[in-house]
Amino acid sequence: MWKSIYGSINTNRIYPRFKKGEQFTSGFFSIAHNCVALPNYTIKNSETKLYLSIKDIGEGFEFNSNWVATKMKGAFLETIFDEIVHKNKIENEYINWRGTLFRSLLEIKEKATDLKLIKSSDDKIEFSFKVHLSQLQATFEPVEFLDPKFIIELGSKSPKEVYLIGVDYLDVDDKKCIGVLKTILEEIPCAGLIIGIAYFNEGKSELSNQYILNALKEIEEIDFEDKFNGLIAEIIATNELNLGIADDRTIRMFFDVLSMNQSGSALIKLSYLILSRNLKHLKAFALENVSIAIAHNLNDENESTKISGFHIICSVLLWNDKFDEAETYHHYFLKTETDFYKYHFDHIESYIILALAKNNHNFISNLILDFPHLKHRASGLFDAWTVENNENINKKWSNLDFFNFRKILNAREQYCN
Repeated sequence: MWKSIYGSINTNRIYPRFKKGEQFTSGFFSIAHNCVALPNYTIKNSETKLYLSIKDIGEGFEFNSNWVATKMKGAFLETIFDEIVHKNKIENEYINWRGTLFRSLLEIKEKATDLKLIKSSDDKIEFSFKVHLSQLQATFEPVEFLDPKFIIELGSKSPKEVYLIGVDYLDVDDKKCIGVLKTILEEIPCAGLIIGIAYFNEGKSELSNQYILNALKEIEEIDFEDKFNGLIAEIIATNELNLGIADDRTIRMFFDVLSMNQSGSALIKLSYLILSRNLKHLKAFALENVSIAIAHNLNDENESTKISGFHIICSVLLWNDKFDEAETYHHYFLKTETDFYKYHFDHIESYIILALAKNNHNFISNLILDFPHLKHRASGLFDAWTVENNENINKKWSNLDFFNFRKILNAREQYCN
């Protein structure tokens, strides 16, 4: 069975059917391999069937699989899913098949959203996730995108002239900006800062920080204006946030950004860090931050950052029991027609869990009435809440009900005490 499955992936029989373009081939190949690795190392025996579905959802793919695992390996998979997805663990301390499972699941988590893993009492595993095409795009080498004649033309100019040409492409054609500036990086090390900004615009957090930090080592003696210093600090901190390596230093960096300029996006990101790390001593400060940031977010012309910004704002408002204010703005990210809803429902689920943990019946009733699709999409969570509140006393509790109820209780213990 496994020879046939891996053969279909390795010989590229599956991906061409979706007609998505060659630039996503290697990314699809990688995530499909990691998806299949989970049942490969945990399935009960060679006679056990694996169900795997890969669905085209427009701007990405939805993977669904189920199989029966051995009791021990199924329990281990459940454990590392909790470590990686819920606790953001990235250090692989395991060896042999356990290490391979951890690495495969971690690589899926780094690219995918809406990850779900359910293990039933008979050791049946149901695993699903979504992945956006942008996460499957092959890492590019921007110099390759430059026309040969253009490269010859650059060779006739001074490093300073080339630097100015590259800067002109920033925010207009970031790939070309990177390609141009890489040609004079040795002569003008500060070009690495612009390359880092361009990589940030392209969503390449690791490369962005790599170039920015290397450039800063070379140009420590140069003074920049506070506004530019603030931009660089915010990008470094945001990259650490995106890479899942944010720590106390990252929080201090966001504070430094705010001391240099009142960045609305920095206010929102800092508030997110305070919330996600449950820093209760900064809870009121986070509320003050998002109250200031609302006006900035309303004027954000980038629909994607506007929606994700309101998710953070409303989550902080909810944390602080500002139910009416949260209700005013949460329609931005709870609407079904947005990419945020399609590809980041795990974030919406965390908002629902916090709302249910707060147990404000008026807010929850309005949530269900205003957004009835949530009752269907997150039915397990709402069912667990209704049973808790004796609104569905005839329903028998399943393992899934207990699992969802535990999510609500955990949130209540963390954010409501």
